[in-house]
Amino acid sequence: QTFPGGTLTAFFNTTEGPLANIELRQAILAALNNEEIMLASFVKPELYSLAAGYLNESQTLWATDAGKEYYNQANPEKAKELLAEAGYNGEEIVLLTTKDYNEMYTGTLVIQEQLRQIGMNVKVETYDFPTFLETKGDTSKWDLFLASTGYQITPPQLLAVTPDWAGLKDETIANGLKAIRGAATPEAAREEWMKVQSYMYENA
Repeated sequence: QTFPGGTLTAFFNTTEGPLANIELRQAILAALNNEEIMLASFVKPELYSLAAGYLNESQTLWATDAGKEYYNQANPEKAKELLAEAGYNGEEIVLLTTKDYNEMYTGTLVIQEQLRQIGMNVKVETYDFPTFLETKGDTSKWDLFLASTGYQITPPQLLAVTPDWAGLKDETIANGLKAIRGAATPEAAREEWMKVQSYMYENA
């Protein structure tokens, strides 16, 4: 018997470079076909499931599909429209990856192809894992990376909201995490997390 171990998550560079433009991030989010990415990464459909939530679905307090309308859109036409609105002009998008984790590398190649199909100029940079981690720390060197991350117990522990992981510096998220930590009841904390997850999807 196997148990869900974590997520395969795409992290966008919101700090600098082309993807500091929210419309470009939203275009990419519209283009992503998660079924294709996961199938290429894990080969057998029984080895993965698609879920909009950042936390394990069995954690009833935190499991939520808030923001699910932005998840697995697989909508290249919408993505092309958003690209045009964003004024995308062929700027190079750098996908950072490593061959040391097959699912990260294979999934990245699928993302490259999906973004090429909507007219983006996409380059893959591949490093060994220690160099990948080092390069990831320099937001001038990448625009997007795919990473396997383990499930956490509470939302504030998620790498997705940790500024040091992918350079995310966002006051709304920081305040949302404070509200989760300071909530008077588990239900109130859950409400705050749903708001944060929705916000993360809306802002890609």
